[in-house]
Amino acid sequence: MITVRLWEHAGTGLIVPRPTGVRYCNQVGGHDCHQVSIEGFFVPIANAAGAPPKHEFCSPENFLFKHFAEHSAMDGLTERDADVIELAFRDVPLWNTLQVDRSRLVDCFEAWVHVTISYDSDSCGIIEGLNRNFGAILTWTNTD
Repeated sequence: MITVRLWEHAGTGLIVPRPTGVRYCNQVGGHDCHQVSIEGFFVPIANAAGAPPKHEFCSPENFLFKHFAEHSAMDGLTERDADVIELAFRDVPLWNTLQVDRSRLVDCFEAWVHVTISYDSDSCGIIEGLNRNFGAILTWTNTD
């Protein structure tokens, strides 16, 4: 099986679990640096370069990184963490239906969050061919 380490990836992304022969791994959990992985496919989401002249990186990751730098989540997430994650995507077109799977908070860490995505059609504009409601792992750069 091929393993892709996302340690150098900047921005937020989804790992959609599917039998692909490729595992995606990330360091998560803040300074604990857990290394977790799952088989599936990876889709970068909601990341963009800012306007000239600064070209600052725009991503929900900026908001999440700040929150988790101040509120460590090494051993599961809290309801407050879940609220912050959903807030980070609330105003992001195509991804504002992202919801943290609150039944799996104990299985989540900073930068490794079980989420569900819901759409009114079989296409979210980025990914086609999935069910209207699908589960994924939301991941981003760990604050370690």
